[in-house]
Amino acid sequence: MADQQKIARGLQILNGYKPDGETWDCDAQHDEICAQGPYPDALGGDDAAELEKLGWSWTGEYWRRFT
Repeated sequence: MADQQKIARGLQILNGYKPDGETWDCDAQHDEICAQGPYPDALGGDDAAELEKLGWSWTGEYWRRFT
């Protein structure tokens, strides 16, 4: 089972990049949580590295974390 803190922290990082007034999608299917967010290159600081450390990965279209 996935660690709730790692899931929540990943979503918190991605949400920090969401432009005001926009809604980004988040979905859970099968064994993964999918979240809309920016390309890894568009993330500032160490956010991309932290997401990967938390178990999140970029698919080319969205971020995902397997449960």
